[in-house]
Amino acid sequence: MEWSARSRAVTTVIALLATGAVATACSGRDDEQPETADGTLAAASSAASSAASSAASSGASSAAAPSASARPTGSPVKPSPPPPARTAKPGTPAVDTAAPSVAVRTLPPVEVGEPAQIVRNVMVTVSNIRTTTVSGSGPGEVAGEAVVFALQVRNQTTATVDVGGFAVNASYGKNLPAIPSDAAPSAPLTGLLKPGGVAMATYVFRMPASKVSTLKIEVTSNTSPNIVVFVR
Repeated sequence: MEWSARSRAVTTVIALLATGAVATACSGRDDEQPETADGTLAAASSAASSAASSAASSGASSAAAPSASARPTGSPVKPSPPPPARTAKPGTPAVDTAAPSVAVRTLPPVEVGEPAQIVRNVMVTVSNIRTTTVSGSGPGEVAGEAVVFALQVRNQTTATVDVGGFAVNASYGKNLPAIPSDAAPSAPLTGLLKPGGVAMATYVFRMPASKVSTLKIEVTSNTSPNIVVFVR
């Protein structure tokens, strides 16, 4: 009986010791788990902080330094093309800005010695036709037969007339041109003619003396479309 009681007491002590050991072991494991969890969380937090810092630094660097694609290349800017030329709309008539032309008009022939009106109230008369022989004294002058005649211009207007703008031509036979000559006594019209004034001139044309009966003289002015014709 005594042995049995001792055995039960030893068993009880061993059981208590085992229970205490198990409790101690569990308590230690519980104490280590929070430390491990805390350490893991701390490490994760530290890693997150480092990543955030790196991202912030990288963003700041990117903002401070512009990308290579944003930098100017230095290429010249091409000029804009000129606007297209304006064209007239279909059906729009063209506008002629030139001075209007005046039709030349040949007046009926007038007998030599009779006045003809070349411009309103400006009268022209041819007279004193004769033949002569001219010498080739000037450059380009050729000696030979010629005709000489006088030309008179009478200004019956109230304005000055530019007689220097008058032109005189001569022909003979079947409209063969007579050649003008500067040989004496040639003295063509020049200068301005005052109102009421009279201008006298002498013209020389080389042509056969035998054709003088077919002589035709034409007088024109740069202020008139009229051509005055004198015949014998």
